[in-house]
Amino acid sequence: MVGAARSGFTVRQIPVAMRERTTGRPSASPFRAMVYLSRAGLVLLLAMIRRMPDELKAFTPGTPAYTAFQQRTAELVDRRLTKA
Repeated sequence: MVGAARSGFTVRQIPVAMRERTTGRPSASPFRAMVYLSRAGLVLLLAMIRRMPDELKAFTPGTPAYTAFQQRTAELVDRRLTKA
């Protein structure tokens, strides 16, 4: 997600409906949750401070490579829709 946002793509949150657990018990403990959040935070921090590879910089919205990719994808989708 960090790479997509840095490349100029739009990143959005989409809400989901969650239901309450009906059977069983959760496998996550408060300690495991703390470890998971710590690891996720570290990965996010490293992703934010990491340099973006040149290959990705060339493929940001508005560049010729990105526009060509969008056109090829649209053509493939049109072909599949006309076959169906």
